[in-house]
Amino acid sequence: QSMGLDFTYLDLNDVEGVCNSICHNTRMIWVETPTNPLLELVDIPALVAGVRAAEAERKKTEADVLAPGMTPCLFSDRILICADNTFATAWNQRPLRLGVDIVMLSSSKFIGGHSDMTGGALITADDALAERLNFLKSSVGAIASPFEAYLALRGLKTLAVRMERQCANAQKVAEFLEHHAGIVEVHYPGLPSSR
Repeated sequence: QSMGLDFTYLDLNDVEGVCNSICHNTRMIWVETPTNPLLELVDIPALVAGVRAAEAERKKTEADVLAPGMTPCLFSDRILICADNTFATAWNQRPLRLGVDIVMLSSSKFIGGHSDMTGGALITADDALAERLNFLKSSVGAIASPFEAYLALRGLKTLAVRMERQCANAQKVAEFLEHHAGIVEVHYPGLPSSR
């Protein structure tokens, strides 16, 4: 808030509630799925469809309000939908294919895989947005050192096998715990009870 930003925390699976909360100054919807720590999932395609429909309605309203020749500022004609894909990685979920504009991930976690690096990434399929992010990256200096990049590439080489094993093992542990008498509730997206 010190930067003049407003935040609204919402249940992103309540698409109607999200759309009803969109204001004239809404510029981004941030999605974390699965969430940390409860591993709740957000229906990304439903969220994207709802936001894009609400956005189209907003554009009609704004067109009636803007003076002739007046245009909104850069990127304000759309709401960016960003997904934090750190936990899922692209091995489990591909948010760009589901309609989001930007995917963010902490490469320090599963990408690096060895808890020995710090890094992150923003990925987009939008050329104009990529150009803007590239400019910001270069001008602010938010780039990985060569050694950090090496560590991320090293981790990527084993990502598939690590993710497959981690997901398979987590599934077995979750199934075991779900049927354990001393456990009240288990949160794991692979369980039918968590869907």
